[in-house]
Amino acid sequence: MNPMANVRTVRGGPAAVFALLMAFGGALPAVHAAGVWGESGDAGDVPATAQDTVGPAAQALVQIQGNYTSDTADVYILTVTDGNAFSATTEGGALWDTMLTLFDQNGKGVLQNDDTSGTSKRSTIPAGQGLPNGTYLLAISNFSCDPSGVAPPPNPAVDVYIFPRTENGNASTNLRGPDVANNGDLVTLDKWDNTSSGGDYTIFLTGVTFGTDSGNQQPVIDSGPFASPNPAAVGQPVDFSVVASDPDDDILTITWDFGDTNSDTGDLVTHAFAAPGSYLVTVTIDDGTLNITGQITVIVGDLTALDKFRGVVFFGNTDHDALALKTLVPIPANFVPGGETVSVDVGGVLAAFVLNAKGSGSTDTGRIKVKFNKRSTQWMVKLGLKEGNYQGLWGDEGVVSGSFTDVTVNMPVIMDFGSGGVFANFVACRYSVLKSNTKDRTVGVLRAP
Repeated sequence: MNPMANVRTVRGGPAAVFALLMAFGGALPAVHAAGVWGESGDAGDVPATAQDTVGPAAQALVQIQGNYTSDTADVYILTVTDGNAFSATTEGGALWDTMLTLFDQNGKGVLQNDDTSGTSKRSTIPAGQGLPNGTYLLAISNFSCDPSGVAPPPNPAVDVYIFPRTENGNASTNLRGPDVANNGDLVTLDKWDNTSSGGDYTIFLTGVTFGTDSGNQQPVIDSGPFASPNPAAVGQPVDFSVVASDPDDDILTITWDFGDTNSDTGDLVTHAFAAPGSYLVTVTIDDGTLNITGQITVIVGDLTALDKFRGVVFFGNTDHDALALKTLVPIPANFVPGGETVSVDVGGVLAAFVLNAKGSGSTDTGRIKVKFNKRSTQWMVKLGLKEGNYQGLWGDEGVVSGSFTDVTVNMPVIMDFGSGGVFANFVACRYSVLKSNTKDRTVGVLRAP
């Protein structure tokens, strides 16, 4: 950032301000005029290094000015005081292809925009989104830099893009929320996938005050929330915990909503779920004036071991591994497949199938066949899935594509058969290589004891 000796009041709105800055050779102010934050040094790119827009209590923050060169992203801390009026735009404030991304104060994705319109390469998060008031992180980056993070347990510990990517067919003009289908809503900002350059920028804001003031500050979630065990059986006690603090040392009230009409208070609580399913558990930390929330999904089902579990994994390029498996599942004998929706999550690959009368279903993600096995009096499930990242899932357990390994790996499996029940477990399998070639296309075999 190049400093300016003087900051002048300019009439004519955002475009006139930007024109004046360009007249000074693109230089940006090193001091903070009323309502303006000038980047100090180089703003960080993750929550821990985000630049706090420190200013007077309750004073409106109308502009953030900075420089983006050989960087991943510039991330700023700000306070939204009017969630419905909040807006952010680089229209009239940059000469390069920007992208704006809004996160909550912990780094979870909220909103993202690449292009304001089909004829503009600037970015806009428009007013009218009804955001809760509070502390947020606002990032500016080149359009080619996407944020990601590591999914929390029980999901595979692999990097997940937080927002749907334009490269995957999402229109660049979309105002995007987190990529729920691929667990983007569960992860917090950890890194960006690219480094780029753009130049000087001004972000014009409404509904915002400076990030830190002399008044009350929002509580902070230091770690968690956590749930153990997860997955859990019906009726099994699950321990929930969270570690939180308050910058003002206010007394905190911690409330848990278990997603099943039950609740509890405290930083360490225990709850048992009475029915199988997927429960979104929310914890709220309140200092009497401001609050912050965290969430974790708990899977509750029948933890009976999946019998005769066998599988074959085909390693491809990143996120393009395929898996074929079969296993006996203790679904009730009177289960009627026709018209039933079956949802699965195997090693982080999610799919939902509508079964026909013969127990078959298919989607772009894979296919499934459910058939009653009279000999075992159980249901045999055959499942094929693609677009996985099993090398990433099992990397810490010694599995490397193209390498002849023979190790034990844990396969997280969740199967929801609707009226047939929910079955969730971590299946310990012996993994061995069936064949491998020079093109790094390994075929491995999975066998449960």
